Amino acid sequence: MTEKTIALKRRIGQSHSLRLELEDEVGGKFVRNFRLCFDFNAITLIEERTHLSLLTGEIWKNASAKTLSIMLWAAVLAHSPEYDSDEGLAVIRSYMYAGNATEIADALFEAFLISLPKDQQERIRAKRKEEDSLPLAPAPATEPASSTSSSSGVSPDTTLASAATNSAG
Repeated sequence: MTEKTIALKRRIGQSHSLRLELEDEVGGKFVRNFRLCFDFNAITLIEERTHLSLLTGEIWKNASAKTLSIMLWAAVLAHSPEYDSDEGLAVIRSYMYAGNATEIADALFEAFLISLPKDQQERIRAKRKEEDSLPLAPAPATEPASSTSSSSGVSPDTTLASAATNSAG
């Protein structure tokens, strides 16, 4: 029997760059450059690890250290498969701290936006600019509960626009 080898070629979608300037434990400086890509492998991995949906905007409304770090890790994997392990996730998290969380969230949001069709990108960017970008945090408890919970679900335009205004500015 002859073994047949088929070369599979993975498609890597558009990506956005992220440059992290970091300090080591003795005050030395180093840089990590990443290409962030939200293909369906990354999106699925994010949903598996966080139980939150990127496509509906749910994850942007539930920003936390866990969700942000898993999003970064998953978005890095298409171009940096050497991080594809729990150890890789721990290394990615070691590059994160409160001082660069907003920069990372902005880069992740931009990477997600460029994965969308142009018309959606433009609508979300316009809405985000119009609403002055809210800080990286869930909505305050004083806001009324969402009235968009219906059996038919929320429209992608609504959730993506909501994601835009609930992401880091």
